Amino acid sequence: MGYPDTFTGFCVSSPETWNQFHKAELKPKPFGEHDIDVEIEACGVCGSDVHSITGGWGKFEGPLCVGHEIVGRAVRVGSHVRDIKKGDRVGVGAQVCIRMGRGLMGASRLM
Repeated sequence: MGYPDTFTGFCVSSPETWNQFHKAELKPKPFGEHDIDVEIEACGVCGSDVHSITGGWGKFEGPLCVGHEIVGRAVRVGSHVRDIKKGDRVGVGAQVCIRMGRGLMGASRLM
């Protein structure tokens, strides 16, 4: 499976139209050797997403695609990633710190 040139997400265009979601085509950042491409199976929308789309944390230029708490399968894994391999079920929490290791108490961790 090649890295996609684009992907589709449900987005809002502005804080004024925060409750009018639409499908939008988005361009991913270049895949890096520390990255994991996740085929998303489920996605949660939390309070910080609501603050973002309603402009509670400031104006934005859309499209804005929210939902940063996800679970799915690793479909591509960069060569510098340890502990995760293609096909693993993975989850990404609200505030993932890519500098921390797995199992650090009281710290965000890379799943």
